Amino acid sequence: MREISAQNTFNGMNMLNAHFGFGVTGATPLTIDTIRIEWPSGILDVCTSVLSNVMYIATEGQCLLPTSLNSFENSKIDYFSLSIYPNPISDHLSFKYNLHYPEIVQIDILDINGKCVHSEKLIDVVSGSNASSLDIKNIATGFYTLKLSSGKHISHGKFVKN
Repeated sequence: MREISAQNTFNGMNMLNAHFGFGVTGATPLTIDTIRIEWPSGILDVCTSVLSNVMYIATEGQCLLPTSLNSFENSKIDYFSLSIYPNPISDHLSFKYNLHYPEIVQIDILDINGKCVHSEKLIDVVSGSNASSLDIKNIATGFYTLKLSSGKHISHGKFVKN
């Protein structure tokens, strides 16, 4: 068991920010059995089966939600390690992504206004490195966002369709 508080963590300074780690975990992320968050209001949040190597936002009453913003390094953490190629794209959108464990992945292509122009599910996805491609001949020229989601995790990548 490890106890942390906002006053004894990196850059705490009387804020309710807490930064902590679990050391080197190797190629396979650790799964933390339980994280208990005791809020100043008295509310207790208990989060179970929490993956390491992911930055989370804790919101009172909602437990932990993964975030893509890494405020300590001012860069992005991408749960899927999404990579889109080539970019710009003509007819076939190819992308690579990683998964921590086998799961169903929802794929959405969103136009510049956030409207979904293509949607599908990848069902037989394995843990580790994966590659997929989509036929986008019927999608109009423009700027788009590829959105991957599974469970609580969401990742976005931008691309241009010629």
